[in-house]
Amino acid sequence: MEVVNCQSVQAQILGKAPTAVIDKTDGINLFLSRECLDIEVFSAKSSELNISVPGAKEGDDFIEHALPEQFRSVIEGGRVKTTVVEHNG
Repeated sequence: MEVVNCQSVQAQILGKAPTAVIDKTDGINLFLSRECLDIEVFSAKSSELNISVPGAKEGDDFIEHALPEQFRSVIEGGRVKTTVVEHNG
């Protein structure tokens, strides 16, 4: 699945998909099926990324997870090391 250059999008995968690519998109909520929980999501130049997964039991509400938008990069031993910025509070 690929979403490019969009705003305020909702997408749902009903079966199985190996990858989702989200590029230049502001505001997406991606709903996944139980069969699709092993998906790889690639994102670039995007904000307000959320993935909703089915609850523990059939009929439970979906659980929403935010994807990171901010990263921290430092030089360590001549190599670039990038980590996700986590906000606590």
